[in-house]
Amino acid sequence: MREKKLFFLIFTLLIVGMACSILSGSNQTNTPPENQDTVSISPTQTATLSSPTNSPIPEGDEESGELPPLSFDRILQAGIDSADWGEGEGLVLMLKYFTGEDSMTQLPGISEVVERSGTGIIRQAWDYLSEPEADSETRAELERLLRILFPSQEVLDTISKPSSSISTFKLASPNPLPALQNQEVCLDLAGMGFDDEADAFATCYFYQDRVFGNSNFRVYYPYWWEDNEDGQAIVRTTFEALGDAANTYSNYQGLTVGDVNLILPILDDNNAYGMQNYFDLDTQACPMLMYPSAVQDLSTDEYKQVVAHEMFHCVQDYTFPNTKPYDDHKWWMEGTAEYFSNLVYPDVNLEWENLEHFDTFSASNPIFFMSYENFIFFQFMGNKYSTDGLINILFNVSAAGGPAGQAAALAATQDINENFNLFVVEYLSVGVLDSGGKRITTSPSAETSAKTISDKGPVDFTIQPFVAMRFRVNFKQEKRYLQNGPESDDSQFSSVEYQYLKDINAWSDLPPEVRSECKKDVRYLFAITTTKDSYVNHKVEVTLAEKAECDPCLLGTWDVDPNSFAEYMERIMARSGQTFDLAVSGHQYLQFKVKGVILSQREDFTITIDDQFSTIINGHGNGNYSADGKEMTVTNFLDITDSVGMDLGGGQITYFNDNSQGSFSIFGETYGAIGVGGVDLNTDNAPTNTTGKYVCNKDTLTVTIPEYGDLMFNRVDKILPTPIPTPGAPDNPNP
Repeated sequence: MREKKLFFLIFTLLIVGMACSILSGSNQTNTPPENQDTVSISPTQTATLSSPTNSPIPEGDEESGELPPLSFDRILQAGIDSADWGEGEGLVLMLKYFTGEDSMTQLPGISEVVERSGTGIIRQAWDYLSEPEADSETRAELERLLRILFPSQEVLDTISKPSSSISTFKLASPNPLPALQNQEVCLDLAGMGFDDEADAFATCYFYQDRVFGNSNFRVYYPYWWEDNEDGQAIVRTTFEALGDAANTYSNYQGLTVGDVNLILPILDDNNAYGMQNYFDLDTQACPMLMYPSAVQDLSTDEYKQVVAHEMFHCVQDYTFPNTKPYDDHKWWMEGTAEYFSNLVYPDVNLEWENLEHFDTFSASNPIFFMSYENFIFFQFMGNKYSTDGLINILFNVSAAGGPAGQAAALAATQDINENFNLFVVEYLSVGVLDSGGKRITTSPSAETSAKTISDKGPVDFTIQPFVAMRFRVNFKQEKRYLQNGPESDDSQFSSVEYQYLKDINAWSDLPPEVRSECKKDVRYLFAITTTKDSYVNHKVEVTLAEKAECDPCLLGTWDVDPNSFAEYMERIMARSGQTFDLAVSGHQYLQFKVKGVILSQREDFTITIDDQFSTIINGHGNGNYSADGKEMTVTNFLDITDSVGMDLGGGQITYFNDNSQGSFSIFGETYGAIGVGGVDLNTDNAPTNTTGKYVCNKDTLTVTIPEYGDLMFNRVDKILPTPIPTPGAPDNPNP
């Protein structure tokens, strides 16, 4: 009688050992939470220069920071917008700042200006003077200040003499210098705007000429530099920069390099670096000014790039159909002056100082509203279309009239709709390739706004022409989303999951399916752009928001507690009237993975009865799960028994499951294979679905099985192997 009970127990344990490897019980469904509304955030205003990286983007928003003013004309416009001054009054203050007559105290923030070129202010002053309604007193003061900065050619001819320096830049025997008191006289004359009679003028400048191709470059410098090596070093460096720029710009057939007159003024200051002025193309050389103090503030190479930048403004005036008024054209004039100066000095990269401003403002402003920041856009355009191709685009843009015409001309560029989106993607991912071979990127980047998706329905993105718009989209946790978007010629779309942002190959069109994670939103970045002449509404339709609950506490691997399993089995056997002393050893693992996959594995999982007879089970399984912190549902779970052994106290009987066949080992002797039609302990190969309650904490997982009570698992540090599909077994849709 005892033996009959024993064998009944053994075969019962075989079945229970397989069936109880996971939860069992009734199926239940859960109701998803209420939907959450879409939210918006302000774009980040911080960005740091960095090399491309494939590392994940950090979570959370960066703190917003106030950017310094980008340029002098931004200071001017800020004062006009705040009604601190009118345009004329503001221009007077700015020009007095350049001449050193006024301090920075009247111009808040001006000491922090990033781009210290005065070209914009000079051109805006002349644009103001061209207006008939300009105030007469303001007009007179502006004219005086402009004469100080840029004396007419007639005045320059009167107050200057040619240098005796030879073309090798080494000084020959200098001419006798004018009397020293002339220095004070020259400073007084300059302060008055050189408005005395010509015969009263002193010799204030010497000049040197150099010929570059068909162009003549003349550099004026204070007469007291004639026998001063430091001063002559600045003159030599300035000529070198002009020559380097001329050699580079003349390589492009579309560009015209003309005559240049560059002044190193006797009135020096440290408020600006340089500037270029309007001029008569038919009768004058292009006037430039470079403050000698720029040499002190900048490295020699940076100074030379600034000279190349200002000289490109001369090239723009000589080359393109229209560069006036400045406000209408500065978006491309300043951006291309930065780009072309970097072609002259590819490894200097002074233009990179504008990157933070581009990153911040480009997320919500068209490129037509920016200026120096656009260097990176024109760098991309030069890379994509070639520099000669870019010059042709600039011809079309500059000839197109006002802002609307220029925007239309740019929009007519071949493939610009696709390429503008590619520019945004390249900038946000690997970065735009610089002329010197490095890539320019920011990490993290400012964003246009953020949206949260938690339910199905339309998601609208309103986009503006030529804005590098990028939207953060948070897909709420524990859901599977299906979505689609319109095929449109009016907009371009690219998206990437945030953790793969820096991998340009990870960007794609709208992903048709998105799965969020356990207790964690999944973040995507959508780059949506248009080059059309109006706002475009790009609509994404979320067609499914399917809840897939999960609990991050479960993630990892758990091993069944031996004592808990023994007690669990004793409760099961007691229901059939059997009472035995059980001991458990070996391992029965459960591993919960982040994407709703559950794996199981039994390694020599041994149940011993009355210290005499043992059942040893090896096997594996896999399926899917969802959990909400209280209740767990396992679906499509397929359990495979690899082997079952019975130790009868004097020998062992073992069954092996191998390639859908079975073989027995009895007391160490194997008795061949039994085909599928023979003995097979995997009698039910259909996947199972089951639901049960559970409690999870840091160290233990307790599962409550209906009718059988609690079963406890301990957390362990182990990774289970990915299961290999068993031939003949049903496919698991999520292995």
